[in-house]
Amino acid sequence: METMTLENIYFIGQTIAAVAIVVSLIYVGFQVRQNTTATQTASAQAYVTADNEIVGLINASPNLADVLHQGANGLSALKGGDLIRFMAFHDLVFISFQSFHLQWKRGTLDKALWGTYKQAILDLLQQKGQQEWWTKRRHWFNSEFQDYVEQSVVEGRAKPMHPGAAEA
Repeated sequence: METMTLENIYFIGQTIAAVAIVVSLIYVGFQVRQNTTATQTASAQAYVTADNEIVGLINASPNLADVLHQGANGLSALKGGDLIRFMAFHDLVFISFQSFHLQWKRGTLDKALWGTYKQAILDLLQQKGQQEWWTKRRHWFNSEFQDYVEQSVVEGRAKPMHPGAAEA
């Protein structure tokens, strides 16, 4: 029977250590994957919640719904406080869209979810009032978002936002 030399013991120890490192790296990889999935899910839910809050503003205020409907025909259809409400509402919506766009570009917003927001932008900007709003406010947004929105509108297929919506 052959006795183990110090060199053999050292080799076995190194092999066990290497296997342990590989196993621990695989475990860490699974943990990172789980964490990434959880983060993406939470992030998507946060976007949906933000969107629901915007829609909630319309549902909570029948006057806002009327203002948005009238304003879709053009800003000249609105006066005083109604014009301010229309402008402020779209400021809020498009600031959110710009944030969503930035997150999509960084890869933290799912492509399919971004597609929903992109279509909302297209549908909104096919209406005369929203086009006029964009002309007045586009300078508020970074140039990358401006270019993306304008290129998307040129290439996109918009649909009316709601029955009876004004189309450009």
